[in-house]
Amino acid sequence: FCTLLKKAPPKQNDNMQKPRRQGSSKNNAKDQRLGSPKNRQPVGLKTLMKLVAGIVILVVVVGAATVRMQKAARGEGKNRFSMKRIAEREHDQTCFTQGLISRKSELVESCGLYGVSDIRRVDPMTGEVIQRVELEKSHFAEGIVYFDDTDEVLQMTWKEQVGYLWGFDGSGALYLKKKIPALPKTTTSEHWGICTNNTHLFVSDGSAYIHVWSRGNPTPTPLGKFEVLSPSKKPITRLNELECIPHPTHPFILANIWYNTSILRIDPQTWQGVDSHDLDGLYRMRTPHDVLNGIAYDATSETCYITGKQWSKLFEFSITV
Repeated sequence: FCTLLKKAPPKQNDNMQKPRRQGSSKNNAKDQRLGSPKNRQPVGLKTLMKLVAGIVILVVVVGAATVRMQKAARGEGKNRFSMKRIAEREHDQTCFTQGLISRKSELVESCGLYGVSDIRRVDPMTGEVIQRVELEKSHFAEGIVYFDDTDEVLQMTWKEQVGYLWGFDGSGALYLKKKIPALPKTTTSEHWGICTNNTHLFVSDGSAYIHVWSRGNPTPTPLGKFEVLSPSKKPITRLNELECIPHPTHPFILANIWYNTSILRIDPQTWQGVDSHDLDGLYRMRTPHDVLNGIAYDATSETCYITGKQWSKLFEFSITV
């Protein structure tokens, strides 16, 4: 007898690999790109650390560049204004300097304090007082400004609101042309420093404001005021003596700050204190009140004369902007 036995297919073991299904070419390409789980290798710790370090460096570099661009936009960053001392000369220590200007080969100086205020002509080479004219005992002399087109000097007083307009005779001697009974009022009702660009007058009053006046004939007319801010947008207070510098491309104003050893540079287009130069240690003061005050620009030499209240020295500086 022949018996035909139909054998059942052997049962697959769980450990046996199922035959791979042939997929599309798209799936095959994906498998080749990603690799099979069996062929993938775990990312090493060293490789991971390198990747993280690279990301950190990239963030730092981009962040630093962003900060530099933000500072440049705000006018911060590298200080572009500097001063270099080129000479030291004598100065009359009795003068409580409130204003200083250059006229031809001389300096004209305003000396304050009640009872002894005056205006004087000074030889900048020797410190000799060539001429001295006293003010009224009840007037405290303040800043002065020179009008080169009319050869006149306007001198302000502190709280009295009075101005003195001085002229020069044929020998160069000072004489009073007119007393101005009422200068325009300021934020503090005081007058401190003053300078001109030959069109407008710029006046400080001990606050953060600079007032703009027309020149007038002879009484100035107020046109407005501007608050001087630091690059971080904070008011710069106690602005004192001012000097307008006629730079060929971007004229600016130099300012003393009361009880501060720095000379501030102000941009009159933005009214921002863009940078400064510190003169700490320039002069050994006898009292805390003998502060830096007095800036006179000499257009011929393109240098500045610097002194302070009751200083025995006058210094000449070159300016780099």
